[in-house]
Amino acid sequence: MISILEKFGAPPKLCEAIKRLYTNLKVILKIGKEKAEISQEVGVRQGDNLSPVIFLFIMAAFAETLEAEWSAAGIPKAEFRRTPMGTTKELAKGEITGHKKTT
Repeated sequence: MISILEKFGAPPKLCEAIKRLYTNLKVILKIGKEKAEISQEVGVRQGDNLSPVIFLFIMAAFAETLEAEWSAAGIPKAEFRRTPMGTTKELAKGEITGHKKTT
């Protein structure tokens, strides 16, 4: 995951900070007087504020890889544009150009 962040221009200090956040992480669970330590070794914590940022980096890497594969296969790139409807009360419809509407 960190290598993807580095590839897309995340500063080295940010990458190191993220690495430290997810290395040697222990979750402490307290119920009454009982206490347990659980080592978290895989994944991003649920509800973590960093999750959307990491997700965006991953999706950017995916989109770049997909575009390169499509270009190599000769598949035309989809282009998006907004077309206004007849009145201002109606929402604008999105339309994909460059592809048959049936596909």
